[in-house]
Amino acid sequence: MSGGLSSLSINGFKSFSNGVTKDSVGRFVLQLNPAELKVGYVVNDKKGPENNEEAKSAVGNPTNPQTLSKAKESISFDFIIDTTGAVKQNASVKTVAKAVAQLRKITVDKISGTHSTPYVSVQWGGIIFKGKVDSLKVDYTLFDKDGNPIRAKISISITEHYDTSADSVNNQSPDITRIPTIKQGDSLISLCDEFYDDPNMFIRIAEYNALPTFRRLTPGTILEFPPIEK
Repeated sequence: MSGGLSSLSINGFKSFSNGVTKDSVGRFVLQLNPAELKVGYVVNDKKGPENNEEAKSAVGNPTNPQTLSKAKESISFDFIIDTTGAVKQNASVKTVAKAVAQLRKITVDKISGTHSTPYVSVQWGGIIFKGKVDSLKVDYTLFDKDGNPIRAKISISITEHYDTSADSVNNQSPDITRIPTIKQGDSLISLCDEFYDDPNMFIRIAEYNALPTFRRLTPGTILEFPPIEK
């Protein structure tokens, strides 16, 4: 992953499909970027599918979450919310209490109608990470004379979310995996048309390779086009 000088933002959404988040429930922009991002990999995902639904493969067959083709990635980081005047405020931070309430709304509070917590997208420079929040911890560290919090440390942990339809571990297709090196002028749509006879596979392949965008491919990049049954 690569970062930039822009401010890290956390975006909440109601739904996630084919690698695309939809229906925003809000956005939070950090005052100060985190000093570090901790990255982990979930090897054995013992959590069951959401809403008690059985996980399915691309063709609708039951899929064991522990047999997915790649370990789920997780990220965690800490950041400060500060209204003492020591840190420049932004549109996301009016008071500490309101900022924490907004964070809860877009990360861990269940959405009315879906009865599920939001999907989140973390964006920071070239980093785009989509998933579900595992934990959100708030440490209030400074108060004004009336007892109102004016500084808080936030710790957040997020685990990657991706569709089981993008998984190819079942090896149900007789085809082989292609691992081309991207050349100038290549596009994900044209490569999917070449390898699958279906240009509409580009979303699933972008998600499979964890690409931040499907619109631009960097020459020299190596991508994997696995056997996927439609």
